[in-house]
Amino acid sequence: MKTLSSILLKPVACLLITIPALAGPPLICQKFDIGSAKSLPWKAAPDWHGADPAYNLANLPDETLSLLTPAAPVRLRMETLRRAGIYSAKDAGLAGEITSRLLARAPPAEIP
Repeated sequence: MKTLSSILLKPVACLLITIPALAGPPLICQKFDIGSAKSLPWKAAPDWHGADPAYNLANLPDETLSLLTPAAPVRLRMETLRRAGIYSAKDAGLAGEITSRLLARAPPAEIP
């Protein structure tokens, strides 16, 4: 027969050892640490959304592509794409332009 303490202990133990889940998709909601590297303008914010409201979205495609160089560290490229995605949520045409320009400069796939 189970004692009252063992019946209560299991649910409490489960609650104590659980790992908190992080909200939101990681590629959008979690910033990549880029240190002092230059990326798209961003303001310090307690949450994931630090887009600068004064940023001129007309510059987004050119600035994004100028930052996405082969010499740039992967984390910097990931954070730049994350920021560009958040900025382009205001205008879907910007996301399409960035995507088409990135695809145009990618080498063609080799098909055996």
